[in-house]
Amino acid sequence: MMAAVTATIPPEREGEFLAAFRELSLAEKPEGLQRSELFRAMDGRWIIQSLWRDREAMAAARQGGRKPAALALLDSVGATHTHELFTVEYAG
Repeated sequence: MMAAVTATIPPEREGEFLAAFRELSLAEKPEGLQRSELFRAMDGRWIIQSLWRDREAMAAARQGGRKPAALALLDSVGATHTHELFTVEYAG
C-alpha cells in the first residue's frame, strides 16, 4: 500500500518544512512503514510517498485517532494538501 500526499507549502515556510521532515525521517517508524520519500515537483508542489507493508499495517498505525505524521507536519507549516492511497501492483 502506498500513500501519497501532494502539498503546496508557503514559500517562506519551506525551510521549516524541510528541517521538520528530516527530523521526522529520523524518528522511530510505525510498524509496517517500509519507507517514505519526499519529492519536489518542477511547479513547486511537494509529494510525500510512504510505502507500507500492507493496508492493515497502515490502518494499525492510524488507530488511536492521531493524525498521520506527514499530515500533521504539513498542517503545522500552513500547507494545503490532498492525499491518495494506491495498491502496489508491481515492484521491480
